[in-house]
Amino acid sequence: MESRLTDEDEREFLLRLFFGEVRDELRSAIRSAYSDFKRTLRGFQRYADRSSIKPAADEVLYDAMSELLSTRVSSQDVFDAWHKTTCDNLRSAFGGFNLYYGQAQKWINMSLKYLFVLERARVAPYWQYCHIPIDYRMLRRLERHAVPRFSSPAWSKIDSYEEYMHFQSWFRAEFEGIPMDNEWRLWLGPN
Repeated sequence: MESRLTDEDEREFLLRLFFGEVRDELRSAIRSAYSDFKRTLRGFQRYADRSSIKPAADEVLYDAMSELLSTRVSSQDVFDAWHKTTCDNLRSAFGGFNLYYGQAQKWINMSLKYLFVLERARVAPYWQYCHIPIDYRMLRRLERHAVPRFSSPAWSKIDSYEEYMHFQSWFRAEFEGIPMDNEWRLWLGPN
């Protein structure tokens, strides 16, 4: 006799495998997104105030995303302003430790992407405005395109929000449609 999990059971299994036990989808998305970029926080493990910085920064992002999810975002400009403010607030939360825009964008953008996986309905109204996460893998996928160059050799050390937004604007112009849908296609595509 063959046993088969239902589609819902398979989905639950995969979500639990990746995110662990999910009690609060937003906190799970933020935690997983932090894991995606924390290796770029060189020297943070030895930083004296790290034990208070991380929880404070988590709360900054949690509050900002909660605000976004409870607000009606009506345009790209409104979302972009929220994104810049959130990046700036995260950088401030790190105090004397330099968090770059490249790192802040990755944390925010991946948090939204993971939340979309966990609770699509909460993010769906903003999906068309979301920024694509910039990282090594995405930049590799874009090598055949005339990608704007950053002043820093590493995506994680982008230290100009204007440079970051120039890339986002370029991506929107280069690929027709919803940026995050295009990002998924590129990310899943052949190496």
